[in-house]
Amino acid sequence: MLQVQTPIHSITDLKPGDHVCCIYDTDEEHQNIITPFLRKGLEQNEKVYYIVDARDPKTVINYLKNDGVDVKHYQKKGQFNILSSTNTYLKGGVFEPDGMMSILSYETQKALDEGYTALRGTGEMSWALRGLPGSERLIEYEDKLDTFSIGSKFLAICQYDRRCFSKELFHDMLVIHPFAIIGTSVYNNFYYVPPKERAKENQSGKKSNSWISNLMDYNKAGELLWENEEHYRTLTEATHDAIYSMTPDGVMKYVNSHGSAMMGLAPEKIGGLSFESLFSPSIAKEFRKNLDIVVSSKKYIRTDSKFRHLNQNQISWIDTHFVPQFGSDGSVVQVLGISRNITDRKQAELLLKRSNEELESQVCLRTIELERINTLLENEVIQRTRAEESVRKSLNERELLLSEIHHRVRNNLQIILSLISLKSRNIKDQKLLETMGEFQNRIIAMAHVHERMCRADDISRIDLSEIVIFLGTALFKSYKVDPHHIRLNVEMKDLQITIDSAIPISLIINELVSNSIKHAFPKGTPGEITIAGCREADTLVLSIRDTGIGIPKDIDWMRSKQSLGHRLVVSLVEQLNGTIELDRTTGTAFNIVVHEK
Repeated sequence: MLQVQTPIHSITDLKPGDHVCCIYDTDEEHQNIITPFLRKGLEQNEKVYYIVDARDPKTVINYLKNDGVDVKHYQKKGQFNILSSTNTYLKGGVFEPDGMMSILSYETQKALDEGYTALRGTGEMSWALRGLPGSERLIEYEDKLDTFSIGSKFLAICQYDRRCFSKELFHDMLVIHPFAIIGTSVYNNFYYVPPKERAKENQSGKKSNSWISNLMDYNKAGELLWENEEHYRTLTEATHDAIYSMTPDGVMKYVNSHGSAMMGLAPEKIGGLSFESLFSPSIAKEFRKNLDIVVSSKKYIRTDSKFRHLNQNQISWIDTHFVPQFGSDGSVVQVLGISRNITDRKQAELLLKRSNEELESQVCLRTIELERINTLLENEVIQRTRAEESVRKSLNERELLLSEIHHRVRNNLQIILSLISLKSRNIKDQKLLETMGEFQNRIIAMAHVHERMCRADDISRIDLSEIVIFLGTALFKSYKVDPHHIRLNVEMKDLQITIDSAIPISLIINELVSNSIKHAFPKGTPGEITIAGCREADTLVLSIRDTGIGIPKDIDWMRSKQSLGHRLVVSLVEQLNGTIELDRTTGTAFNIVVHEK
């Protein structure tokens, strides 16, 4: 039976185990075949042999050099070798097929032992034409070589110049080689007979039986091809597109029924006609131009064009695809055409174009209007920006003025403190001195608020926790309190309050902490004073508590005329629209809720 093999389209696709008959007509064909064959073997780490006879080694080396191969490199490492026919085929002056096969078997194994993936060889067979002893055994040698090659790590191309060898020899060679190179193309050899079948009968019997089998397979392939053609013909007839084929010169070969209807002629009348016979001059000229482009470039082309056949005046639009189809030599042998009527689409595109133009016109008018509005807005923005700059300038001036006012108030308070301090030096009454000290503490509390406002970036708000820490430290120092004996706790963080609320709240804290220091810890009793604060909704909640002896229950602290400090605290809380409660549970705790000004 005929052995089915995978088609090969390139010389570089050949692989170990392939046995190839190369039949060439010109030296140019020889170079185009041998160069890629040798180069491929060198590049994929195969050991390569070339046996020269009709040519000299320099010619083969130039093949590779002209193709950019570093021949010296491969020769130096022993991967590429050029041998002569006298040292191989005709060693000892006689051609001995078995001897040659022994050489090939040895060299193949040697190549594998040296680390190469295979042995790749090619030889010029012109030596067989000289009539030397053993030359008549060439067919026997090719038969043995074919058997050896199958499944081996050896790949061979046997070179036969068609200008020198007889046709009868080529007939015999095609029987033995599974692949044939004709020109520069590689073919699966239709006439090839596998070794087992060649061994069954004598030469004539083997040829006839194998060829009969090949013929049967060829007929089966023809039937399958015919079935495929019928299948594709059915598909082309069922489609609503015009499908046709033509020669590179533009002569129609085939057209389906939809295409003949589009052209206005019966299918049998279209075959053999040219574009000029089917279409108007302008349309035929355009078709001819597109066809020439496809044939010259060998590339697919797609165009939208107007269409009108000779028997009708109605113009249609068609979307046409021209697809080149190639022969074995790579030339364009015919062009396949596929045309579809796209008149409805073109009309829709025209309507869409008109709609877009109308929309663009409206957009243009709207753009002009928006530009006018934008100009007005830009003018308004400029005016607002100028107004904001004026306001910002006024605010900066106001902040500078307020800062200067705080600075002057602080300085005035410092002057008052200095006067009180000077006056206190001449006072002998201890009670009066204490009263003067309390006034000094109140003035210090107010002066500190003004001092912080002089330094602040935002003069509208101040950190209450910073004021509390300063007041507590100042009062402990004023009353000479040991901080290890009475500990001050501050339970608030980043509590910002308005400047209008800062002074009354500072005075409240000053009075209550002073009272705790003076009255809550008699005779050196240790304890703690805690000042806490937080926000709840829109109110400020303060707590000033101590762990001292507490205020006696029989004292009306809110109305007692004896405590100026408590009356001052109540007054200040009322100014802030707040409430104050006394908790005597543990020590003394004043809980205050105020609304900021």
